[in-house]
Amino acid sequence: MTRRLVTPGEPIGLIEEYISDEGTYEDGSGVVRGKYLGFLNIDKLKREATVSKIRKPILLEIGDEIIGRIFNVSGVFGYVKIEIKNGEPLDRTFTGVVYPHRIVKDVSKVYRVGDHIYARVISLKNRTIHLSIAGKKYGVIKAFCRKCGATLVKAGREELKCPKCGNKEIRKLSLYYNRLLEGLV
Repeated sequence: MTRRLVTPGEPIGLIEEYISDEGTYEDGSGVVRGKYLGFLNIDKLKREATVSKIRKPILLEIGDEIIGRIFNVSGVFGYVKIEIKNGEPLDRTFTGVVYPHRIVKDVSKVYRVGDHIYARVISLKNRTIHLSIAGKKYGVIKAFCRKCGATLVKAGREELKCPKCGNKEIRKLSLYYNRLLEGLV
């Protein structure tokens, strides 16, 4: 079996030499070409040419723990820009949807735009990343005062207080409030 690096569109051989398989394609003129950057694998016995990607795509999976920032709230749904997966910063942006873990009249007592949350991926249905903040360790981990923009400090189980203006707010707080993001944000 032969291995070498190929680029997208690079000719590998003719269809008379190799069968186009995973990571390759026939261009219509009888030439087998690489689909993406990766290692070419040629099986001379089977006469198959395959290309295995160098870099596997980073995908979120059910059960992953994420850190993200809420950038929009519509109804009870919070839209989250996911920045960290299982403690590792992501090299690209994912968007997820979080909703309250229980029925609430005022979603601003659970989370607000600008809050950083610690959540768990619970579903990937319909090409949407569904997040949950149910449980003591999940919830808001950093929040900002709606009046002056200062970082809020924990003042109770679900109560936050602004050290600058004294404003009090309520959120669904994580056990890790103001501790999980140190050095990351």
